Amino acid sequence: MNTTLQGVVTAAAVTTLPLLALHLLCPWAAWKLHPRNPTRAYDWLTIGVAAAVLLLAPPEWDRIAAQAWWPAVASATLAGLALPFLVAVALRRRLVRRPTPAMSHLARTIVCAAGEELLWRYTAPLALMVGLGLPAWTAWVAATAGFLALHVPGFGWRRLPYIALTATLFTTAYLAAGLGGAVAAHAAHNLLLDTYTTDPRKRSPTPPVPPGTLPAPSDW
Repeated sequence: MNTTLQGVVTAAAVTTLPLLALHLLCPWAAWKLHPRNPTRAYDWLTIGVAAAVLLLAPPEWDRIAAQAWWPAVASATLAGLALPFLVAVALRRRLVRRPTPAMSHLARTIVCAAGEELLWRYTAPLALMVGLGLPAWTAWVAATAGFLALHVPGFGWRRLPYIALTATLFTTAYLAAGLGGAVAAHAAHNLLLDTYTTDPRKRSPTPPVPPGTLPAPSDW
């Protein structure tokens, strides 16, 4: 890469850092802008910040497309769908169906998930490595920490282990299938949570079956 092009890339990376910092403020701003539905406000703020990043530092779409190995993208999608179920089983919780959201809500969920992945799985590590000269592992740790901090206002500290689990999944999907894999996993996960929620009541363990009797068909 020649010096001029390197300078342009570095400048673009540095320019995105304030936008990433701005995005960290979006959850707090969402509560102020729309106290009754901060999630909706946050989604639109995220989409706006992601759009600004796209304008200031357009991604290398050819490279992103080349990284999207479709079997890995499909696997990432399935993993995003499976994670809430696996965690519910591990915690002995039940997932119960929510009322079906409007299509506009589901579309916004997908675009917001794509925006978060663009910001924190693609842009943040690149900006920290190229713009600030951080080692790759440090940049990834910092980007993941930013992603976790982003979700504390909306979900609280108690949900942080689960958010860390999702961050691990999305990062793995990114490393396996690029931005497309991360977006697929994130969007699938969030769409599932739009249609299912966790029942706070724990599953009751199946009572022991007295000798000489058969369990109910529902327990088979």
